[in-house]
Amino acid sequence: MHDDRARALRVMLITDGRGDTLRIESVVRAAFEGGLRCVQVREPRLAARELAILCGALHPYVTSMGGILLVNDRADVAAAGLVHGVHLGHLSLAPASVRGFLAPPLLVGASVHNALELDAAVAAGVDYVTLSPVMPTKSHPQAKPLGPEGAARLAAGAPLPVVWLGGITRKNLAQVLPHKPAGVAVMREIMDAEDPRAVTAALCAQLQRGLADEAARG
Repeated sequence: MHDDRARALRVMLITDGRGDTLRIESVVRAAFEGGLRCVQVREPRLAARELAILCGALHPYVTSMGGILLVNDRADVAAAGLVHGVHLGHLSLAPASVRGFLAPPLLVGASVHNALELDAAVAAGVDYVTLSPVMPTKSHPQAKPLGPEGAARLAAGAPLPVVWLGGITRKNLAQVLPHKPAGVAVMREIMDAEDPRAVTAALCAQLQRGLADEAARG
């Protein structure tokens, strides 16, 4: 993956599925003003036409900011050229099938939760994965968290960026950074913020500072 795209994946915002397109546009723009460079539009409540309109509205802005706009599940929206890539879950089309008709530079990402799924995603030729849940999360309370150490073991040696997902906030980011994740994904931390721009700026600064400190320690 190109270095610029890998850097963009350091902080990924995932929208929260409420289907409020005006709110999504507002939060995404504020977050990008705060330093965000990657957003995954995950809005299963929206019909294909509504989702296409939302992504079509965001695409020029995200592109102008040098960022990455991803759509969750909907490879058809990606094929229409309305985003920079698609993120696939366990109910989506198989990554290998999608990679067959979505050629680079369009990105294909996948959700993984264990070593078997990670190996399968790599074999399918995806560009990046999200690994979850790293920390306890309200959205999946029944899922056993990997913990930072477990996530680090799974991500070690992966030939693509592994973005850590699940329960990661500014409060517990210090537990994650020593393990040098390729990136972190957040949802409510930014989507529910009163000031998404300020929260994003603080999160990006904390991540940059923490990774720099870890690199200096060797």
